[in-house]
Amino acid sequence: MRRLLQILATPHGLFAVLFLVAAGLYFLFTPSASEITIRVPTDNPDTLAAQTLEEIRLVVVDTFGVARRYVVDLEVSPDLGERIEQILIKLRSDMLAGNGWPKELSVPNVYLQDIDEQLVAIMDFRLVNHVSLDVNKEINLYQAISETVLSNGVNRILVLKDGRPAETFLGHLAVPNKP
Repeated sequence: MRRLLQILATPHGLFAVLFLVAAGLYFLFTPSASEITIRVPTDNPDTLAAQTLEEIRLVVVDTFGVARRYVVDLEVSPDLGERIEQILIKLRSDMLAGNGWPKELSVPNVYLQDIDEQLVAIMDFRLVNHVSLDVNKEINLYQAISETVLSNGVNRILVLKDGRPAETFLGHLAVPNKP
């Protein structure tokens, strides 16, 4: 027992204990996929009637860059463009809770286009307010958005800002902007 205490008193031992405590807290307070469900409201009653409950895939990236993939049931539109927007609304709500998605950044408008026999999601981010993130948060946010969209039926992504090809996502990360 004395030897164990001597080992734990070293910097490496303290780091290991802190790491285990942090990992335990993370898994203890992270909601499970079964606790998360959302209904996305729509103005069009025809679209609402046509919506179906389907399993969708989300990828949430936390502040440490750890990607967590899970499946949730979500009422979605049969139109794939609307469906991707609804999925991004769900992703945004999940990431807002962990400060992974800035409040100033809304969900992009999504347009789908068939380019070279690939389904391409053109995501147009409307930047009403200036959004400033550090590089790591920007990378984590883009990873969550792109992996979520790509895991739900899209082959490629193009990014626009205010209707124009974006050189960077939010100032740091270069993103695909041309077919």
